[in-house]
Amino acid sequence: MHPALSVANLLVYFCIAGTYFCLTESWSFTDGVYFIVTSVTTVGFGDVMPSNEGPWIAALLLLLLGVALIANFVSSLHRGIKVGAIRFLY
Repeated sequence: MHPALSVANLLVYFCIAGTYFCLTESWSFTDGVYFIVTSVTTVGFGDVMPSNEGPWIAALLLLLLGVALIANFVSSLHRGIKVGAIRFLY
């Protein structure tokens, strides 16, 4: 998969997950995206957390999907660098 497509997948994922938490937890959209980004990247500060059991179960499933998408992004980025499709300016 091309790295640009992986980035697009991540952005769509963050928007959908952020919207889900915005609607179920009455958070702002930025709080929803903040929660999902810090959780998926395993930082997880714990300052924003779902309060009900339903969103906790959904968060678990969304986090599993997010970790897979992050791994896919890192893999496609590595493959792009390896074959020379992505070059960095030094």
